[in-house]
Amino acid sequence: MALLELCVVSAIYGVVATMVFRRFTDAGRLRGTINRILAHVMEFRLFLDEPRIILRAQRELIGENIRLLRQMALPCAILAIPFALLYSPLDRHFGYGPLRIGEAAVVTARGVTELNAPPGIVMETLGVRVLRTGEISWRVRPIATVYDGFPKGVDVRYPRALVFHLPWVIWFLGISALTASIAHSLPALW
Repeated sequence: MALLELCVVSAIYGVVATMVFRRFTDAGRLRGTINRILAHVMEFRLFLDEPRIILRAQRELIGENIRLLRQMALPCAILAIPFALLYSPLDRHFGYGPLRIGEAAVVTARGVTELNAPPGIVMETLGVRVLRTGEISWRVRPIATVYDGFPKGVDVRYPRALVFHLPWVIWFLGISALTASIAHSLPALW
């Protein structure tokens, strides 16, 4: 279910990215810059025996790359705003998994002197008090899948969640890019 939610959010972001790029870039100028970049790269192969031409092509390639970055700067800056606003809530939702069954974890609380473990959690140690910070930590071991259940004020370091061995943000960016490229190829919709 979480993967489906991530796909939907990523697809929406990809469509928005396509709309922003279409609105804030000149497609003709962008295409011309990309074609000149490709031409300079081909010069490396064609004029391998001409160092002067290669050096000129490298200099012009750097200039074209700077031009490309300038043309993409405004849409990227615009898209950075919703990504920055979305990152924290998405990371809280998709970034952490449940405590792993059989693997010890440390929970920490401030202002709590005793901890009652939720069902599925076994307390392995008594609380260890850190006087300087006023915190108490316990080592616990889950014997069943537990997503939550600890009282408020108890900090549980949940492990990072991976989707097919990759963090959620890689999937978000990949699905967004795929959706943007598909949306870009459908000009009738925009």
